[in-house]
Amino acid sequence: MKHPDSSRRFTGSLIAVVLAFACVACAAPPDIAAPDKAPAPAGPGAASHDLVTLDALAGTTWVLRAWDVAEPAPAQPVVTLSYAAGRFSGSSGCNRYTTAVTPGNTPGELQVGLVAGTRMACPDAQSAVETRFLQRLQAARRFGFKSGQLAISTPGANGPGATLLFEASVPVKPQ
Repeated sequence: MKHPDSSRRFTGSLIAVVLAFACVACAAPPDIAAPDKAPAPAGPGAASHDLVTLDALAGTTWVLRAWDVAEPAPAQPVVTLSYAAGRFSGSSGCNRYTTAVTPGNTPGELQVGLVAGTRMACPDAQSAVETRFLQRLQAARRFGFKSGQLAISTPGANGPGATLLFEASVPVKPQ
């Protein structure tokens, strides 16, 4: 038989998590504006955001290939991203993660909620990749496609930000 205090603690924790996600989903970050039209890509490394919806990402597992246009991501650990039913999820290099994601006011804008994940101990190199990825994902404000790759962009403090680039994974065929 369960102890009554453990059920109360679990219920209290569950309510706190639900409220945290609700608060994040309702609060728009201050740096997202609602322009009349999605801005055109700026420069050779910019992604196209016109008429892109989050549903275009569904059904594909995306593998991180670059931290930015001129900065490849390491081949290992593998970082993945999938979209389904209003959530991003995948492997952040060592652990699994999930987060709510909602479309912004114009095509290509998005709002990422608080990221939750497993908490396995990881080697330092994997932890560094994981931390960098999760920070960038949490800060993401735009997404689109650049040369067939998924591009998720973060704003810069004083100018252009960074753009994570992902390739669609090729499913392994059963033999």
